[in-house]
Amino acid sequence: MMPTSSLNLSKNKDKIVHYRPMITRKELEMVLDALIEDHIFSGGIVRRLEKEMAAAYEFHSAFALQSYQSAMEVLKRAFGWEGGARVSAPVFFPREIYDTLSPYGIHIDACDVTLNSFHPSPEEWMSKINEDTRAVFLSYPYGSYEIYADFIGQLKNTHKEIIIIEDITHIAGMEVDGMGPGHGADIALVNMDYGNPITTGKGSIILTDNPKLAKKIRSILPESRKPAENTPLFDGTMVDYTAAMALEQMNMADVSLQRRKKILNIYFESVKDSYFQSVYRYPEVDVASGFPVIFDRDADYVKRYFSSLNIETASVMPPLHRVMGDNPSDFKNAERMVAKAIVLPAYPSLSKLNVERISASIKGFF
Repeated sequence: MMPTSSLNLSKNKDKIVHYRPMITRKELEMVLDALIEDHIFSGGIVRRLEKEMAAAYEFHSAFALQSYQSAMEVLKRAFGWEGGARVSAPVFFPREIYDTLSPYGIHIDACDVTLNSFHPSPEEWMSKINEDTRAVFLSYPYGSYEIYADFIGQLKNTHKEIIIIEDITHIAGMEVDGMGPGHGADIALVNMDYGNPITTGKGSIILTDNPKLAKKIRSILPESRKPAENTPLFDGTMVDYTAAMALEQMNMADVSLQRRKKILNIYFESVKDSYFQSVYRYPEVDVASGFPVIFDRDADYVKRYFSSLNIETASVMPPLHRVMGDNPSDFKNAERMVAKAIVLPAYPSLSKLNVERISASIKGFF
């Protein structure tokens, strides 16, 4: 049976797509200028992006790479991870960690999340750590901000040798208790693949406060952005026309952040009067690029409801245990999120009218 609405929501309105990047004419002009001036491998625009990224998020150093997979490759080389090493990551983490590291014989220990959350508990994290663990990855796949400071402190006290890497893609620019995300870790990552707040379609940024670590990473990348004969071949360095697109989006990053926060707050209030459940606990500081809702029915049932109102939704990201072929029964909470959760549009270019439509559709579901 088709799910219905208690409100008068027209099915004939224009479709609201799940995601639309904030690509402007100015970005296209900057990319075109870079191509015309043959600024592809010069590195000038890339270095400017790195400088502005480091300044904006208050890190010592930033490194712009052509893909998120490149970031994993650089980290593997910088820290000397070899076959038999293990890294720990939340089960909802970009699959590039597996695609890049597993061919080297590096094992990924995926951590199940707590109930109705996208974050593992500290106890779950600690249970995955052993003498072969080289790094712990933290992330915020849909915002749903959790303060990891206590866990990071515990990890540093008990396992000083373990590297902490924090993916801040969806919460970059936030500030909680006077500090932005990622500064408690050894490395922070920003994923610029399609669907993320700052997107070039493909790309990433490595951020660090550690000068020695920055020097090590710099030694892995060529001086020039043009591939050198003595440089190991991998898709590592960003080209200038890609950096030009990212630079323009950086100029709009604060506006994007504030807009996303407003949209999420509207949805959060709507969920209070609905049959849905939100994963958010801190709406005053939370921010994401999509708004997951949970309902005690199959996700496809809920998708059909929103589809009937011309609102496009998405499934949650594929959990790592499915990618790696691990036993689903060991990840019961993640499996529940896959079965029960869908993600509603929350990108900053949504019009006020469309935000109101989505808000009304949340309240109207029965």
